[in-house]
Amino acid sequence: MSQLNTLISQHPLEGIAHTGVFGKLSKTYPGVYFETPPQRKIIRLMPFREKAHAVNLILQDLYSMTMPGTGKFSQKDNLTIGWSAKNRWYITETPNSDTVSFCKIKNALSGLAAISDASQGLISIIIDGDDSRALISKGCVLNLSHFLPGDSTPSLMAHTNVHIYRLSESKFEILVPASHVTNFWEWLCLSAEEFGFQVTFLDQKFTEITENFDHTIPFEKLDKAT
Repeated sequence: MSQLNTLISQHPLEGIAHTGVFGKLSKTYPGVYFETPPQRKIIRLMPFREKAHAVNLILQDLYSMTMPGTGKFSQKDNLTIGWSAKNRWYITETPNSDTVSFCKIKNALSGLAAISDASQGLISIIIDGDDSRALISKGCVLNLSHFLPGDSTPSLMAHTNVHIYRLSESKFEILVPASHVTNFWEWLCLSAEEFGFQVTFLDQKFTEITENFDHTIPFEKLDKAT
């Protein structure tokens, strides 16, 4: 059975992050919104030398999508294909969808590309809000004025190697290594304190675990709550 069908049952942020509104609200609403989607299926794709065209033909046949160019990502229905480095792309499936089959892709691209399962190694965090860019700029080396919606890149943020998709003017998806996500999350919360921030879990199981916490506890109580 593919590892994509046996994802770990416990989200790495369970017991660390809690739903609610935190920080210093200078407005009537938080300046930053954090969302933690359920763990999704992520395939790392690396075409062999001079095989990229053949790989694109198969992806087009399977998903009506191809590998986007350097620094870009594309989305269709429940799939995202994003450039992640030289000769490397991520194929990411929206949670609760069964479009991506690791075995199907591996078999279809046999002899054309190296395929690996990155589902348990990368954790998705969505950052949105009026102050999302100011928050990201605190710890990221990217020049966000040149990083536009539809762009995709690896980067360094809070001393952590991450991958960033810019979904809109204010909305970003950050893929964080699972081994570093706890420290990264703590940095996010501390750095977002001045803007006020709201945490939402897009996972029913995760929400049920945290629903007994006070949804408006002030930031200075965050450590005690966690």
